[in-house]
Amino acid sequence: MRYPNDESNIRDAVIEALLSSNAENVVYLDLGNSLHGVDGFLIATGRNPTHIRHLSEVVQKAAGETYRHEEKSDNWHLVDLGEIVVHIFSAEYRVKYDLEGRWSKAKRTLFSA
Repeated sequence: MRYPNDESNIRDAVIEALLSSNAENVVYLDLGNSLHGVDGFLIATGRNPTHIRHLSEVVQKAAGETYRHEEKSDNWHLVDLGEIVVHIFSAEYRVKYDLEGRWSKAKRTLFSA
C-alpha cells in the first residue's frame, strides 16, 4: 500500500544521503505523467568511480525496501526506486547523456548542501 507522502519522504531521504556524501549538482526532474510509472529522475554527479559506487550504496540504504534494481558501470549508476529513478553520473557521462536537456520541459529542482 502506498501512502500519500511515501514518494516525497523517500526522495527527501535519498537527496539528504547524496548531499551528505558530497554528491555534486543534485537535481530532481519532475516528469509528471511523461513516463509511465516514473514520476521523476534524481540526477547527481560523482567525482570518480569509487565515489559513484559509494553514492549508489548510500542511495540504496536510504531507500530501504523501495530499492528495486541497479544498473552500473564506472561512469553511471542507475538505481530504480520505482516511481523515482536515480542516475549517478561521472561529469563526462552526465554531459554525454544530457538527461536534463532531453527532459528540458520537466520541472527541475536543484539541491545543495
